[in-house]
Amino acid sequence: MSKADEIWFRKCGHGERLFTSYYRRQEIMSIEEWPEFEAVLRKTLPVTFRFRDASGKGSSSAREARAALEERMLALGAAAPVPWAPASGIWQAAEVPDEKALSKSGRPLPGQGGRLGKGSNSEALAAALADGVAQGLLNRQEIVSMLPVLALRVPKGSCVLDTCASPGSKTMMLLEAVSSGGCARGMVVANDAHPKRVATLLDAIDRHHRPDSERSRLVVTCHRGEAFPFPARPFRKGEGNGEVPPTGFDRVLCDVPCSGDGTIRKDRTVLPRWTPAVGTQLHAVQLEIAWRGLQLLQAGGLMAYSTCSLNPVEDEAVVAALLSRADAMRPGAVELEAWPVEVLPHLIRRPGKSSWRVADHVECLHLDDDDDDDDDKEKGEDEDDEVKLRWHRDHGSAVAAGMPHVTPTLWPPPATVADRMHLERCSRLLPHDQDHGGFFIALLRKRAPLSEAGAEEQVSMPALPSTGPAGCRELPALPAEDEMKPIQAAVADELGAAHGIKNCRRRLLRRSSTPDAPVHLAPAALAAFTPGTICVAHAGLPFPVT
Repeated sequence: MSKADEIWFRKCGHGERLFTSYYRRQEIMSIEEWPEFEAVLRKTLPVTFRFRDASGKGSSSAREARAALEERMLALGAAAPVPWAPASGIWQAAEVPDEKALSKSGRPLPGQGGRLGKGSNSEALAAALADGVAQGLLNRQEIVSMLPVLALRVPKGSCVLDTCASPGSKTMMLLEAVSSGGCARGMVVANDAHPKRVATLLDAIDRHHRPDSERSRLVVTCHRGEAFPFPARPFRKGEGNGEVPPTGFDRVLCDVPCSGDGTIRKDRTVLPRWTPAVGTQLHAVQLEIAWRGLQLLQAGGLMAYSTCSLNPVEDEAVVAALLSRADAMRPGAVELEAWPVEVLPHLIRRPGKSSWRVADHVECLHLDDDDDDDDDKEKGEDEDDEVKLRWHRDHGSAVAAGMPHVTPTLWPPPATVADRMHLERCSRLLPHDQDHGGFFIALLRKRAPLSEAGAEEQVSMPALPSTGPAGCRELPALPAEDEMKPIQAAVADELGAAHGIKNCRRRLLRRSSTPDAPVHLAPAALAAFTPGTICVAHAGLPFPVT
């Protein structure tokens, strides 16, 4: 929409009315729940945070510091563990502090916001949170944002890809899991498509003072998620039994770009400008990012697909399309996995849907009488509404009606196919169930390579158009001077020998355009990528060169 059209759209309240009509038709909850759901959406999202695990080797001081901070917060009465997950390290503020006070520097921390009246514990909690972040003891993070990493149950020492990593809260959780117990193996590749978002990610990791044991496992890259390069060989050596380890990541997290209507409590601009077109337009790129994630996942690995959207078009439709595509290549290669019962057992989750509806919105001046089917009218819609939803039974009718961004995978599969997919294993989180934001998550287990040969993942992705339906141009890669590249092999060998570190070749990186820049030692697993195929913005820790 143009700026003028958007102002008109918001002032007329079309976004809120379309949102209600659309989701009532999708039946994501019972009609009786709507008053409670709408009441919760009007409330500010609570401030939540997660204490990092301090159970690793040599972390007695961290455990003591965490215990002291917990006692401080409990004494203030400003925050306490979430009632339905008391042992998880997830806490919630008793009140919503003033966002401007949430860091000692006066700079707001990422996350939820709001205002408090005078005489509250806002300043005391803000100071405690700032101290916890400065000491690397906690992360400000919304509860539902923690779920994908918790559900992945990342083993220590594993290799993990976070395809759309910025602003970095999930990346920090992954780093914590991979390096738990002081493990020196493994790697977390935190990727994002835009250089500015890469910078935001690195800033967040610096600000939260992650320990060297975690930062040494980190590689930050800048690629489009749907075209991330495939490693040329396994990330680790075999166990000596003659078996070659599978190539690919142990875990993949695809928290894809979405319409974000699960964040209405946090971002008050979402609801007034809501239309079904945003989710419809994003569906194709969500599918391609998730498909690439499956290709990059090793056989036996687990991928989490998640959005902060309630829309089935962005959620179950993408999952169903992934399963259909995988089944066409190799039946049974990928399947949905149920939520692990040991992870937050008291979390209230709604099962995924096996059927949903597809709509766009039109101004009534452009709506023909033939298109305004009585069977597809939303009950309670006013005949005088200037903007209405237009429902489409199938792909052909949508194309005939001129629906934008239309693709066959928007519609649900036939009932018999949907039953075999077990889409009910997906999880939708509704804000009024346990006072959090809206969210969707699906766990996909890759049982076998996607083809009999097992080499299809290495095939290059097809070229994507440089402009999308809305004229969105391809995001740029990092400038050449900001990309880290391996130093000369002879120099790497010499430095490695001088410091007693083996296999330094292709692991010692620096900015290619600045020969005097600091050298970084990347995780060993990074060497599995062919030189020149991966755009590295940051890797591991600084390496002494003298």
